[in-house]
Amino acid sequence: MISDVVIMNVVMIYDMKSDSVLLQNRTKKWKGGCFPGGHLEDGETINASAVREIFEETGLTVKKLVPCGYVHWNKAPDRNEIIFCYRTSDFSGELKQCEEGENYWVKREELLSQPLTRWFRDQLPIFFGSGYTEFSHVHSEEAGGYTVRFDTSGLLPEPGFLPEFCTFPENAAGGSGKNDKGERV
Repeated sequence: MISDVVIMNVVMIYDMKSDSVLLQNRTKKWKGGCFPGGHLEDGETINASAVREIFEETGLTVKKLVPCGYVHWNKAPDRNEIIFCYRTSDFSGELKQCEEGENYWVKREELLSQPLTRWFRDQLPIFFGSGYTEFSHVHSEEAGGYTVRFDTSGLLPEPGFLPEFCTFPENAAGGSGKNDKGERV
């Protein structure tokens, strides 16, 4: 029986106009780049916690979060962590720094060359896939560590390839990243 579950979130904020994503070079618990996010607080919905965490860590207000999937870590026989993954191009505000790490924009084509945390590098396909994906790290004594499994309802990009943002299902209709007034969406 599972007695301890930690719920977290992480959000890929992307800018179609500059072909960039917001990366956070973490300096606290672990080192390396990943997308910003955090923990669910008591009384919050998972989506509301993602919006709050992004504002706290970046100063940006995000809307229209698209759920991409989740990461499940079976940390111990009775402890599990679940990270809900989102992406959005709908953001406003001025980027700020936080104590979690340095926030900066990086070109999509340069993302894989950044000093990313290993676990985050493994999870990138979730954010760039066309469906909803479960990525599980299940501890197995028989296997001598963690076994990893992707289950997806869509296509995942090939390793080392990050597709253009216009290929995301939410951008397929317009494809330009702009609304009918020419504003970035």
